[in-house]
Order: sequence, then C-alpha cells, then structure tokens
Amino acid sequence: GGREDGLLDRFLFAYPEPVVSEWSFDEISHKARDQYANLYRQLLELPMTTDEHGEPEPKRLDFSPDAKAVLVDTIRGHRREMYALGFPVRLKGPWSKLEAYLARIALILAASRAVNEGELERVETKDIFAAVVLLDYFKDMARRVHIGLHGESSNDRLAKDLAEFLQERGGLWEGQPAELHVQFKSDYKPERANELTKRLKAVAATTPILEFESGDRWIKDLGNKRRFLRLSLKNVGNAGNVGNDGAV
Repeated sequence: GGREDGLLDRFLFAYPEPVVSEWSFDEISHKARDQYANLYRQLLELPMTTDEHGEPEPKRLDFSPDAKAVLVDTIRGHRREMYALGFPVRLKGPWSKLEAYLARIALILAASRAVNEGELERVETKDIFAAVVLLDYFKDMARRVHIGLHGESSNDRLAKDLAEFLQERGGLWEGQPAELHVQFKSDYKPERANELTKRLKAVAATTPILEFESGDRWIKDLGNKRRFLRLSLKNVGNAGNVGNDGAV
C-alpha cells in the first residue's frame, strides 16, 4: 500500500537474471541431498548450554583477531558506500539492515563449518570472507528489486554528477547560484539556477557527506549583496566503528 515502514528493507532477495529454460533430466543427486540433510542434523545437535532454570542460554562467540579486522574494514567500506554522494536514498534502509546481516551470515557459515571440522569456538577470517561474498550478492539483488519497484531518482542521478563535479575541484566549490548553474554539467540539472539550488539543498539533507551553505555576501566591487553558495564534501573518516570485544 505504499507504506514506508521498513519491512521491505529486512528481506534478502534472490532476483537472478532470466535464463532460457529447457527440458532436462538432471536432478539433485542423492549425495547432495544427504549432505544437506546431514548438515541440518548436525547443526540441530550442536550442544546448547542452559541456565539454572534449565532454559537455553546463548553462547558467546568471539571473532579471531584477523577475522575481526576484516569485519571492521568491511563495515567501514559498507558505510562509506552508503554515505557517498549519489548513493540512492531508497537503498539506505536496506543497506543499514545488511550491515547486521553480515555478522549473522558469518555466524551461520562458522557454525556450518564447525560441524565438519570440530567444536564451534570462534568466527574465523574465511567465514567473514565468505559472508562478504554473500553480502555483495544481496546488495546486487536489493538494487535490482528497489530500482525495479521505484525506478531511479533524478535527485540521485543529479547527486552522482555533483560528486564528480566536486571531486574534480578538490571537494569544494564556492560562488553564486548562477555561476554554479553554468559550470555544473548534468542531464538532470533544472533549467533555472534557483531550482538547482533547491534540489541540491534537498540532496544535502539526505547525504551526511555533503555540506551545503547558502546566504547573502557583500560584493565590494559591486556595492551590493549577492546570493552565495558553498558546497563541500566531508571526509567520513572511520565510519563504522565496532565494539572492542568483537563478539557476535
């Protein structure tokens, strides 16, 4: 019903490219079926501790030092991507949920590995790397689904062009709205300078990395005030700090 309640952001989609479907006698082998069923059985048989009342008690699971470093680096890159100028506004909700899924997927993979290799003691680097592969897949699927549902926003495309414009100028531009309208090249630019200013102000309101300042400035040579704009890209730095204990 058009509600934006965050429910859709919580789904992990599989939306592969269409392929030509033909008749085939190929079937899933008995060996693959047995291995899959055996994995489930072994996961169900993992021992679970209980508290003094006999209730199941969660087990704390740590990352190996190397695995934690990979996790932190991945989350920082994930957030830089989400904060980037031109990143689709509609994808910020799914991206915020995907960050949490990264740890969950890593935990599932670690548990699946441990039932074949021995006791589940911690999440290893290879579990994180495998989880990142899946995370990238679900990112691609989320893009396909949301763009298919909503299309691409003209403000998002405008913001992408603005990012290139500012990066070519060292991340900063200052001047009058009319000057910006002439210098800034984009197929998504409005025809009038004041409309461009309004659109860029709206973009800045949803993009932490973009600083937008406007006001009147006295022009000494002209003896009057003129509208002034300042656009700059902030450095998000170490976005994505993770707790020091590194536990799931």
